Amino acid sequence: MGIWDVILTGGVAVAVIEGGVKLLEWAFGRRAAKKDKTENAEEKEQSAVERRLGNLEVGQQVILHDRLKFLGKAYIKDKEISLDDRDDFDKMYDAYHALGGNGNITALRGQIMQLPLK
Repeated sequence: MGIWDVILTGGVAVAVIEGGVKLLEWAFGRRAAKKDKTENAEEKEQSAVERRLGNLEVGQQVILHDRLKFLGKAYIKDKEISLDDRDDFDKMYDAYHALGGNGNITALRGQIMQLPLK
């Protein structure tokens, strides 16, 4: 085997190895791109779910605010309240504040808690 055979054989081997390395780099790059695409889709979906939940919380808070105000005015008009109704009002009030409700209903609650029981 002459020197040229050794050089050519070595050159072919290097070319094959480099080709294999390039193929592996391409495959890993493709896998990473697919993973990034999937993660981005999952992040978008999670953001959409979080927005929907936030909107539902706001809606629930508004409904509780309206219901507490309506019931509170009715109890004050009647000038009395049953123990069960007062407990229900208090539970709704706690849920309203747990959702981030402000203090607008607090004064009304104070009046409700001072009403005589039926």
